[in-house]
Amino acid sequence: SFGIDVVIAENGREAVEFTIQDHFDLIIMDIQMPIMDGFTATEHIRKQANRSNIVVLTANVAAKEDSRFSLLELDGFLLKPVDKKSLIFTLDPFLNDL
Repeated sequence: SFGIDVVIAENGREAVEFTIQDHFDLIIMDIQMPIMDGFTATEHIRKQANRSNIVVLTANVAAKEDSRFSLLELDGFLLKPVDKKSLIFTLDPFLNDL
């Protein structure tokens, strides 16, 4: 309903590979993923000088206070469980530019 194309990575390594192959306007990065977690995947993406907007998805309410998040140059946070209202509120600033 947002009129966007969605690509789903099965794990963090695949997410990194996708960003090497293509440009994404917005990445929603789950912190809890198999093979490579979201912290590591985001570090790899940023090391590529990739400036895609990255919104972190986490169940950890205290995550914003985690020093690893501040080092990753993130653009937003979504807390699990995600409801439609919080999803729209968090993603709206990024979607308006598309």
